[in-house]
Amino acid sequence: EAIGEYATVTDKSHLGTFFQNVMKKLLGAASQDEMVDSEVEETKALLLDLALALMPAIDAASADFLYKAVVPFLADASGIVQKRAYKLLQQMAKHHLELLQGRISDLQEQMVSSLSELSPAAAKWRLRCVSSMCELLPLDSSYLTFV
Repeated sequence: EAIGEYATVTDKSHLGTFFQNVMKKLLGAASQDEMVDSEVEETKALLLDLALALMPAIDAASADFLYKAVVPFLADASGIVQKRAYKLLQQMAKHHLELLQGRISDLQEQMVSSLSELSPAAAKWRLRCVSSMCELLPLDSSYLTFV
């Protein structure tokens, strides 16, 4: 909570630099994916938590970058990483609604394709994420596979 509050009052240039550093480390940890190591999993989970805390205060371009970086984690081998990714997307629906509305088809495809990799630890957050995404869907039958 403290990091989130700090992000809302800090200078946008400092926040942008800090966010970029977090994303570099997150992408670096993601590139170590071959090594299913508890330390790497913990690092990814902590960096996703940090990105979650910063997410309400970041601009639209940074939120778009965050979305692109987080989506692959939906199919991560670690349940805790999946859980954080779903939680981040669910919260993104609250703070960056326009971004997710524009990417709803891509998000639907990613969530359906990652279903076979779903960890039981992430199921609750996936359901919350699906619930948030359903509110973004148009009222037609083209999105029934998402639900």
